[in-house]
Amino acid sequence: MNFRDELTKEIHQEMLNTRKILERIPEDKFDWRPHARSSNLQGLATHVATLSRLGTMLFETGSLDVQKFTPLPPLGSRKELLETFDKLAATAEAVIAEAPDSVLAESWSLTAGPVPIFTMTRLAALRRLFINHLIHHRAQLILYLRLNDIPIPGLYGPSADER
Repeated sequence: MNFRDELTKEIHQEMLNTRKILERIPEDKFDWRPHARSSNLQGLATHVATLSRLGTMLFETGSLDVQKFTPLPPLGSRKELLETFDKLAATAEAVIAEAPDSVLAESWSLTAGPVPIFTMTRLAALRRLFINHLIHHRAQLILYLRLNDIPIPGLYGPSADER
């Protein structure tokens, strides 16, 4: 088994875990936010549901200019969150699974207009900008759910709500 196969398995498991959280998003709490400077639940859930676009973009482009990146508008229902997530996650998983190791080793850059933010291998960018980013925001969603007394599913074993 090669490294890409292991990476593909890891990404697939993180997609399954992310879907478990998105399945719990309560539509009647879409406007809820834990703090005035925090995203509301709908905005954060939309971000999580659409982050797989980044996983795909890492293989379709040699760089990303954050000033030109356009987030998708907020998704209007749990059903729409799940359908969008499923479609984008499947595309990202397929693109990543098909990428040869040589492509994973190529350089990829993040910029803000003409200003470089960083350049690293696609593999490093995939882990940092896609996987770690997804897990970070999924954890925020879990906190939002917990603060609204919504049971949390187990992700890496049973949750406190499942014991």
